[in-house]
Amino acid sequence: MALISPIRKDIEKAGRDIDTLNRLYNVYFQGGEEDPPRLQRKALDALVEKIKTALTTASNAADKFQANTLIARYRTMCARWDKQLRGIENGTVIRPKHRE
Repeated sequence: MALISPIRKDIEKAGRDIDTLNRLYNVYFQGGEEDPPRLQRKALDALVEKIKTALTTASNAADKFQANTLIARYRTMCARWDKQLRGIENGTVIRPKHRE
């Protein structure tokens, strides 16, 4: 059984959390929720920051590559979510009404 580094566990958890957060934002953008998932995003921000700090001491090249890929993916998703949120706030994007 191979040992899994702590940064690898955080990377895997953050990957799952990004997918979950993306689903939650999609539900919000389609009118399924009234508020965006702010708490989940804040928790994921903290996890990504933890990965960034652990990246400075990581010695495994595969872990560094996966961490950098995850961070880039998260930044891309954040930019997409923020752009959509700005569009909703400015009134340029019409969001469906909240569904029951």
